[in-house]
Order: sequence, then C-alpha cells, then structure tokens
Amino acid sequence: MLKLLGAILLLSAALVTSNPTKIARRSIDLKDALSHMNDFYLPRAVIPSSYRLKLIPNVDEDQFKGQVWINVTCMEATDTIVLHAHEDLNISHSTISVKQISADGEARVSEAVMKIKNTSPSIREISVSGTKKDIAKQWYIIMLAESLKKNTIYEVQLNFLGQLNDERNEGFFRGYYVDSKTQQKKWYAGTQMRSTNARRVFPCFDEPALKATFDISVGAKRKYHVWSNMPIKDTEEMPEDSAWLWHHFQTTPVMSTFSAGVFVSDFHYATFTGDSFQEGYLRVSARPEFLGQLEAAEKVLSESLTFMQNILNVPYPLMKLDLVAIPDNQTYFPDDLWGLLIYKESDLTGESSLWYIAHDVAAQWIGHLTTTYWWSDSLINVAITQYLTKEFVKQRVNKYSPADHALLYAFSQPDPYSNKAVKRERSDVER
Repeated sequence: MLKLLGAILLLSAALVTSNPTKIARRSIDLKDALSHMNDFYLPRAVIPSSYRLKLIPNVDEDQFKGQVWINVTCMEATDTIVLHAHEDLNISHSTISVKQISADGEARVSEAVMKIKNTSPSIREISVSGTKKDIAKQWYIIMLAESLKKNTIYEVQLNFLGQLNDERNEGFFRGYYVDSKTQQKKWYAGTQMRSTNARRVFPCFDEPALKATFDISVGAKRKYHVWSNMPIKDTEEMPEDSAWLWHHFQTTPVMSTFSAGVFVSDFHYATFTGDSFQEGYLRVSARPEFLGQLEAAEKVLSESLTFMQNILNVPYPLMKLDLVAIPDNQTYFPDDLWGLLIYKESDLTGESSLWYIAHDVAAQWIGHLTTTYWWSDSLINVAITQYLTKEFVKQRVNKYSPADHALLYAFSQPDPYSNKAVKRERSDVER
C-alpha cells in the first residue's frame, strides 16, 4: 500500500514539474467562485420605489401588452439602468423614456411630495443612447447619454408585448374550461410570479429585496372580471374601445415583484367577512358549476386567517383576500400571491385543501409582508410557514404530526424550494 501511495505522489510531482508554466488548479476554485457571488444580483446604482403597471391581456387571442412606469432612486452616479426582462418579452426600444422627476439630490423630499399629490412631475428628459440584453442573466440594460445624479429620482417608462403561456404556469398563463350548458370554451388568464417569473410579465427589478409599491391597472373585455392584490379603486371605459374596461386597483404596500398578481376570467364569486376581519372582505371564485363546492374552503380560509392573526399578533395587512379555483386541465401548482391565492379545483376538494390554504395564508405574513433578501435565504420562511400550518392543522383536526414544533425539520428537506416539498409535508398531515 505504501509503495502504491509513493508511486502516485511521484507521478503527481512529475506531472506538475514537467510543465512549470502550467499551474495545477482544483476542480472548484473557491476564490474564483467567491468573486462571482454577486454576478446575478442587479447593480444597486438605482433602486425602485414604485411601479405604475398597466396590463392588457387579450385572453381570447393568447397575447398581452402593457406599459410600466418605474420610479427609481439613484444611489450612485451611473449612465446605465439595469433591470430584469425575460428574453421572450418584447420591449419597444424606441419608446423607452427616462425622466428626472426630483430636484438634484432631493430624493426624499420629492418622494414625499409625490405621494401626497399622487403625481410624477417631469423636470427634464434624459436621452437614451441605446439598449442591450444580457440573455444569460435576463438583464435589460438601458444606456444613457449622461450620468444620473445621486439621491435623485427618475421615472423609467417601457412598453412591452408578450404571449400568454398555454403550456406552463409561468409568468402570464392562460387556460380554459368548457361551459356545461353551451359547450363553449371559456378562457381565463392569470399570473404565476414565483420565483423569478415577474420578468416574464413586465420589465422590473425582479429580486426579493427590491420592494416597491404597485399601482396596477388591467384592461379587459366587459365580459370578464379582474382580480389583483388590492380591492378595485374604480373602473372606466377604454377611450379607444368601448367593449373594454380599465380596472384600476388601490395602491399596494411595498412588496416584492413575486407578490404582484392578476387574474382575469368570467368566474362567479361569493364574498364574505371573517370573524376577525371586519374591515375588509374575503372572496372565493370559480366557474359557476364549481363555486358551490367551495364552502369548506371558504371556512378554512376564514379560520386560518383568524388563527394566523392571533398567533402572530399582527393584523392581516391588506383589505381583502381572494381564493380562486381554476379547472384541472392545466399543469398548475398552488400560488400564493399577496392577497390572491390561486389553486386547481382538485386542491380544494379533499383533506389536502386544509394544508394548502393554511400554508398560503401563513405566507401572506411570512414571505410577502416579511421577505428574505435572496431566494437562498428563504429556508427560514419555509420552516416558519410549515410550522404555522402544522399548528393550525393540529388544532383543527386534533391530529399530531411527527414534525410538530421542529423548525429545523424544514431545513432537512432535500428540495425545500420545490412543490415536492410542499406535497411531502402535506402527506405527513394526511397520514
């Protein structure tokens, strides 16, 4: 054995010394890896403070278009604005505009005034010299003819087009159900933003830590209802087409891009109030034939909301919470948007509905209200939401789970970020 070890060492030495100009490297160079840790973080030269987002999904034609106005604060002088946009999102380069909307170095004062007046006064236009895409990083880079000034607010406007996704629930997706009376296809569309799918819907700063307020408006044909994170503020007829309506929603609290959500359909709905949620409303929505089967889900929604408020001692932060059930003819996993929970119908008819709803209600606090800096940090959110869910399930069905009171249990999962982990946890409760 010693002879064999000696031969290996001699051979290694010969390989290194036979070519003194070539440096032997480890298969993983830790210094090099650490130097690239921040490669996929957006530059922090500008950070967002608010979005004004307009979306027009043509549900019948599988396309959508939109506009976004993003107020950003310049943190250090720069002549580029870098944000996220998926390569499938078609941005109109010629219509991009960047405007200075605060006096030089007066970001805080101007932001406060704009909130009071609900306006974004333009001081002057900043010339855009060019744009480019970094496909690997899904970055969209706006190059400017001059540098932005530190502690100054700018408004970035972009127009874009995209395809509603018929195959996967990523970004802006589309599905249908068959009307039992007319046998006609009825289309619906919704958003699935986790974890980095918001950039498939609109250009944005698509990182959890970069929170901002959202003013969302959705254009839809009159036959459709529209859901979003907040209650509707008002509706108005589209000037260019009287068959369409604008649905304007109230301003959200500051939130991450993955929290934003929209759903468009002709679904029916039932509205009610929870025991400890008298100032807002809860609502369940589904195709007409299925709405009557959501009574149990309605009860779980109300009870889990009350439970989470009491155990966390923090009031539910929004004015409403929607639960929407979509047909099972599409590959779809439950999605917890802030104020808008979307499920497959089959997720809401068995014992599993207790787990799904309670888990996503817990995420309204642990994930949306409080958010980790980066996705790799979200294990703590997974652990806490699973713990809260188990506590609720145990109280409601008086059933003990072997993982009760063990926050570390979530950290032991081989794939804690995937839907497999959620399903595995749910099966523990069902057993």
